[in-house]
Amino acid sequence: MRLASGTCVASKLVSLGLLVVLAAGCNGQTQARGAARKPVATSASLSEPAPTRSPASPGGVTQADFEAAVAGVDPKAVDRLLAKLPHFSDDEGHAYIIFEGDLPYTEQGVRAAIENERAKRQARRATNARPELKLELGNPGERLFWARSERHLTYAVDRASFASAPSGAFDSVVQNIEAAATQWEGLCAGCGLTIRHRADLDGKIDRSKVTFVVRYSAAATDEIALAFFPGAPADQRTLWVYTRYPTTHFDRTGVFRHELGHVLGYAHEHLDTLSSCAKTSDSWTPITRYDAKSVMHYVCGDEGSLQLAFTDCDKKGHLRVYNLPAGAPPPISLPPLDCQGTPL
Repeated sequence: MRLASGTCVASKLVSLGLLVVLAAGCNGQTQARGAARKPVATSASLSEPAPTRSPASPGGVTQADFEAAVAGVDPKAVDRLLAKLPHFSDDEGHAYIIFEGDLPYTEQGVRAAIENERAKRQARRATNARPELKLELGNPGERLFWARSERHLTYAVDRASFASAPSGAFDSVVQNIEAAATQWEGLCAGCGLTIRHRADLDGKIDRSKVTFVVRYSAAATDEIALAFFPGAPADQRTLWVYTRYPTTHFDRTGVFRHELGHVLGYAHEHLDTLSSCAKTSDSWTPITRYDAKSVMHYVCGDEGSLQLAFTDCDKKGHLRVYNLPAGAPPPISLPPLDCQGTPL
């Protein structure tokens, strides 16, 4: 995810960013143009506030580029947007297009998100209805979260990947992600959620024994961290930490509070024109009413917070999704919950 002060920055893996737009799904695995495979949500990233930058990606994407693609008047607009969006390849052979600042998409996923946004706007104009924005879940057409039988999440921190990191970075990441995980668990004692570190696997990563892996990347990027959604394939469940993390202006535990929110299925809170962040999509499900200080909100204008702290809205929304009886679907058809957005 990429957070920008005064504006949102674009990126596709789940990080604090601008262009990933929604907790929308995307398949992080590269696919041929025109492939028919359904996009699956995979990841998201967090980036440093950049007040001198426009609401665009490192490739120069602006809100106007996105609006032109959604408008559908110019058939070449989508291709131009795709060419400008930043791309990311990891060392496990996966390639992504970074969309909305911290969510990784394939080309098909980006095209699907644009088509979905176009359809949403047409429906809204037809009904003159304006849904409220909220804490979000999942992908276009598929709302994802961890079922009760899957909520004992585990992770390993790949020690070898930190070989080029600054001194102390590994220990800092281990400490801060453990703190963030404990705080998510503490929001709901009855949800059956645990997020536990398998330190015994840090020196020898075995994806078959953990839910996800935390890795450091020295790649040149504005991102701070990058996560994934519950629907990501097992070999793509990586929470990336980048070179900006040790010196970020964000609360370092807060960075992981935000990224673990994506891991649990929550999208960005600011995806609506009510926010000063640039609008990128309508593909989200309102769980609570808009919360300008949500842990899932970018820093845009006077909204968002460098602390990336939990608010009462975050807690109420989380309880509404994860504190349901076994087998019950998420309450995506219910009216959004009222809350104050007060930091906990």
